[in-house]
Amino acid sequence: MSASVTSSSLQSSGTNSPKSASPPRTSSWPSPASSIKGPDPAVMVGYSCRVAGADRPSKLWDNINAQVDMRKEIPADRFNINNFYHPDGTHKGTTNCKYGYFLDQDIGMFDRSFFRISPKEAEAMDPQQRLLLEVVYEALENARIPLEDIWGTRTSVFCGSFSNDYNAMTTKDLEYYPKYAVTRTGNAILANRISYLFNLQGPSVTIDTACSSSLVSFHLGAETIRDGESDVSIIVGSALHFDPNIFIMMTDLGMLSPEGRCRAFDARGQGYVRGEGICAVVLKRQSQAELNGDRIHAVVRASSVNHDGTKSGITLPSSTSQEALIRATYAKAGLDPAHTPYVEAHGTGTARGDPAEMRALQAVFSPAHRKDPLLVGSVKTNIGHTEGASGLAGVIKSAMALERGIIPPNMLFKYPNPEIKFEEWKVQVPTEATEFPNCPDGTRRASINSFGYGGANAHVILEAYQPMPLLTPPPVLPDTFLSAVKNRPFLIPLTSHTEKAGSIWADKLGSYVKEQPGNVADLACSLSSRRSIHAYRSFVVGKSRAAIAEQLECPAPWAKAAETPRPRLGFVFTGQGAQWFAMGRQLIQHSPLFRQTLQRCDRTLHALPDGPEWSIIEELSRTEEHSRLTETRLSQPICTALQLAIVDLLRSWGIEPTSAVGHSSGEIGSAYATGILSFDNALYAAYYRGLHMSSGGRGCASTDGAMLAVGRGPTELNKELKAYEGQISLAAVNSPSSVTLSGDALAIDALQSQLEEQRVFTRRLQVAQAFHSHHMYPLAPAYTEALKNCSGFSASDSKARMFSSVTGRLADPSRMGPEYWAANMTGCVRFWDALVGILMNEEEEQNVDILVEIGPHPALRGPSRQIMKSLGMDLPYMGSLARQTADFDALLTLAGQLFQHGYPVNLDAVNSDQFLVEPDIPCQAPNGKFLEDIPTYAWDHERYWAETRLIREHRLRPHRHTLLGAKLPGCVEQRPIWRNYLRIKDIAWLADHVIDGKILFPAAGYISMAIEAMCNVGDLGATPDSSILLRNITISSPLVLDNSDMGTEVLVELHAPMTSAKSRSGTWYEFTIFSYQARQGCVEHCTGQVCFGDEPQESKAYDSVHQLLSKSTSSTPASTYYRHLTEFGLAYGIPFQLLSGLIESGPGFAVGTLTFEPLKYATQAADVTVAHPTLLDASFHTIFPALEATLQRPLDEASVPTFVQSVQVHPAMFVVKDSTDTQRVTTRTYTTPTGPH
Repeated sequence: MSASVTSSSLQSSGTNSPKSASPPRTSSWPSPASSIKGPDPAVMVGYSCRVAGADRPSKLWDNINAQVDMRKEIPADRFNINNFYHPDGTHKGTTNCKYGYFLDQDIGMFDRSFFRISPKEAEAMDPQQRLLLEVVYEALENARIPLEDIWGTRTSVFCGSFSNDYNAMTTKDLEYYPKYAVTRTGNAILANRISYLFNLQGPSVTIDTACSSSLVSFHLGAETIRDGESDVSIIVGSALHFDPNIFIMMTDLGMLSPEGRCRAFDARGQGYVRGEGICAVVLKRQSQAELNGDRIHAVVRASSVNHDGTKSGITLPSSTSQEALIRATYAKAGLDPAHTPYVEAHGTGTARGDPAEMRALQAVFSPAHRKDPLLVGSVKTNIGHTEGASGLAGVIKSAMALERGIIPPNMLFKYPNPEIKFEEWKVQVPTEATEFPNCPDGTRRASINSFGYGGANAHVILEAYQPMPLLTPPPVLPDTFLSAVKNRPFLIPLTSHTEKAGSIWADKLGSYVKEQPGNVADLACSLSSRRSIHAYRSFVVGKSRAAIAEQLECPAPWAKAAETPRPRLGFVFTGQGAQWFAMGRQLIQHSPLFRQTLQRCDRTLHALPDGPEWSIIEELSRTEEHSRLTETRLSQPICTALQLAIVDLLRSWGIEPTSAVGHSSGEIGSAYATGILSFDNALYAAYYRGLHMSSGGRGCASTDGAMLAVGRGPTELNKELKAYEGQISLAAVNSPSSVTLSGDALAIDALQSQLEEQRVFTRRLQVAQAFHSHHMYPLAPAYTEALKNCSGFSASDSKARMFSSVTGRLADPSRMGPEYWAANMTGCVRFWDALVGILMNEEEEQNVDILVEIGPHPALRGPSRQIMKSLGMDLPYMGSLARQTADFDALLTLAGQLFQHGYPVNLDAVNSDQFLVEPDIPCQAPNGKFLEDIPTYAWDHERYWAETRLIREHRLRPHRHTLLGAKLPGCVEQRPIWRNYLRIKDIAWLADHVIDGKILFPAAGYISMAIEAMCNVGDLGATPDSSILLRNITISSPLVLDNSDMGTEVLVELHAPMTSAKSRSGTWYEFTIFSYQARQGCVEHCTGQVCFGDEPQESKAYDSVHQLLSKSTSSTPASTYYRHLTEFGLAYGIPFQLLSGLIESGPGFAVGTLTFEPLKYATQAADVTVAHPTLLDASFHTIFPALEATLQRPLDEASVPTFVQSVQVHPAMFVVKDSTDTQRVTTRTYTTPTGPH
């Protein structure tokens, strides 16, 4: 497969004009007959998704069937839910929903390099855009549409989405925002960026109809297919949740379920639960999909949209409008809704929505003549309400159900909603996997329903695809070869846009191979055919999943493919001498085409009048002990036959040379590869060469012959060769520093001794004759005559460039008759000149990019590298086969290496089974099928997130307290400020602190705030035994509260006071409490100091409680005394009336018992205080009877504290603060005429 998109990822293919999408698939068999009846509908050919617990549709299907509960607490990296939570959904600034369904990934992660996006732009982009781009690519992979096939096409893009948390988040602080924020966070860009980056030139629209957005988008996409406006339509939907704003506002309207589950159709349904989701589907016209051989997941029979119009409330669903829409959709399709067995409902689990939708469904689908109940489900019970993506989630689930013939179980349905009359309406919610019933016409059909809170409804009808039989079946491998290919190895190509992503992909794929059953053929098929090919490439070769998994742990080193569209290959054909007894054996055993090619060679040779008595396959199957491949008469034709079979097999894989050269007898294979010699003529030349070279034993020479390899260049040996003129010939010039000498044995022996004395490398070749020397001259005539007697022996015009190692020049087919081949046998092999001739053209420019040696072993690698080095070149050099290496593995490795270097290897052909049909015509039988659960693309993720300190501190705020509020985002760490709104409806006990008819914030509340602030700051010198000390508490202005919805804004500031011009106190901290009020602006109410520690206490000894009780002169029931306080303006309500029993008082003192029940004041963690204001305030209440005893008269006017000298909170208060037990405390108050102590 060739790919024009081979850079890092996406790039222009050089044209901006629209082209037809997905040209018809090229294959060796025809497409199926069309199954279209009537109009040409849209069909789903691809889908992908990321939802809670699943990064692909197959995983989603598994989770649905297994009823896996994917609900989780809102992840800490979205926002700190514990500090935004409040059980009351109407509480401002908080949400009562702690749970949801979230993607199992950091949503800030994005692979910008794949899409060629700069870091600055990636940071500015809405994460929804980023994930949509990745999921769209995954959907294209699922649809088997390579990038180059979609680039520049009339493809429409419709995106459904109605949330934009990134924009909401980043605009909270405009002191910093990414440069491109204004265009990168707009919802319109969600669709437009997909069109832009994939160069899609059809309509591109983002749709916001709330929850029905993506199903409305699906309808519009299908319409562009039906109307011919687009050839392909990509429909996407998105929902990501990481800003608390929407959660807060939704819970205020009671939309979200506090328990965090979408209990669709169940009586326990309390609202919907937000789920994250990114979904994408790919649509095509059915005729085009069938022509292209696409897998069709489902057929879109019809789709429609409408609006509720005027109704009782804009957010309320309308059964009437939904019913009308469904009827219209079925009328458009010409179908009877009573025949539809299953509806994927909107089904959110809301009290109003579920019954309204079910009424509409039963009105249409359950007429009197319906026999079986209508099955209704909702994917929201599995993955939550994915909002803008929810319609597509339902479409993907339904398509998988139609394909598999199974209606999956619905979760969380146990107690039927009494508002839904299941039996009367003939509707049923399946709680177990159910076989998908067929319609009367034999098809499987499903409807998908969706409606938005603004009144926009959508309905889609899907049917299972029913393919027609193929007009003619694809080629089938003959039975005789089935056992041969059963254990063949496969090439698993790996491709990615970066080396890092490639390594991730290898690991991901390795885990998949280890965990999933299946055969290697399916894996190879899935990764070899109709996939985008990227710049960085690797591969593994193996025949078992275990072997593949092991190699994936360390695949071939990742290489970046050449940017040239088609690297030029130079084939180098090995001469005689590299053969070995088992060469080609694995290919004979497992490659039908290779074996058949050798059998064809045998037939050709045996048809000769003096043909051999031996068989090529038989000779190549011998053991090493019995091998006869050292005999020239066998080795010559068998080596050539091997090369011809390799060339034919490589050709079937799309691998062909642009240039070729051969060494000695290797020229025969070279001439065949370039089209100069036909298959039969190449065999004739090889057979008779071997026959006549071996016919004379020692030939006709009077002396024995020998050959010697020498590590010197030809010019360096001129002097020595002159001395042996007529006895030794230059047999081959292999490279600038390597030659082969041939001639009389005695002369060779003498020259070898001379050279060794000069320390020149020499090696005696183990040959029986002196090839390429005067010893061969007597054999040449008979060889020439034999070729002349072969009918039709002649050369043809070349199809590729061949350089002759006989002449050292470009091969001239007109001069390559029998005499040429005789010269090839007798003359010097000018390999150096010939290889230079294919490496460089006439202008001395590089002419090939890769050298491939064709033969049983890459024996010419060394000389070839020396020649390239002399030219200043360093080209990749690859071998086809190698000794002691399994041949099929070696040839697949060659294909993998070429693939790595950017050569357009036909990977589909490599992993299919090639064979010959009569009369010797190559044919390809597919081996393996596409896997649907293969892992999605491996992304090279980095984190991009634009967020100021202020925004981050708000989103991830570490603390929220009912009274203190939350730390003001962005405040200085050394001077923290807490902000809160005090609302009587939220903090009910505040309404019970009434002074002179006004609700006043209690002085004890300021103290409690200061204590909580000190505890919230962190490590300020506290130890487990530390008390909290407060002093000099001054209340300068009362804080009057009202019953308004907004409440009163209160701020608490804490800072260390200056102790000198350059230092601050490390012990005491000053606190100030302000409020903002509409008329008065900022008002300061309270100041003081607070610290952790144990200050020395007064040395004055106080009487014990028992002693005081013995001095009591007055005993008053607490209830009576509270009525007395009310009479002069201190109207404490029940929450503040914590004194119980009798209040004892005497001169200058009072004693009482406080009863505090924590559960009445703290219903959540944020309510818990070290010293609750009601408890502190009540502890001051004994001041009043003590004063009356001191003054010896009743009080007649309300008094509130304006100054408190000191307060000490004992460490025990920290121990009991989380206790839920009733607490009883004795309070003692001493007074003097100057004031309380």
